[in-house]
Amino acid sequence: YLSILYNTIASSVEITRPKASLTDGNVYMFQLASGGRFPELDSLRDREDKLMIKIKGSKSADNDNNNHRQLAIIREERSILEQQTTNALIASMIDAAPHVQRAQDALARLDVIFARASYACEWD
Repeated sequence: YLSILYNTIASSVEITRPKASLTDGNVYMFQLASGGRFPELDSLRDREDKLMIKIKGSKSADNDNNNHRQLAIIREERSILEQQTTNALIASMIDAAPHVQRAQDALARLDVIFARASYACEWD
């Protein structure tokens, strides 16, 4: 069961750093991974990036307003999809919590056994 959980959450999150400023210190952000793990989210990110480039190069006010509306819609879709994906990952972790707890308990017992064995070897 733990391998299923691992496969579900592995490579799901990226740790990023926002654009640096003099006052931000060591600030890091967590975001859902890009690069194929979540194809729908990757697609929305690509559309958003392309539209941002289009907006920066736009000279027409009408086109600009239309592009900004489209950008707002894409960002809202992305936000909803990110929330749904995050909720699904959290639900997977909650479902696996008893199994994780048992594995953690077993590892703690093994740690004590090895610590005692090491201590006994030192006194031998």
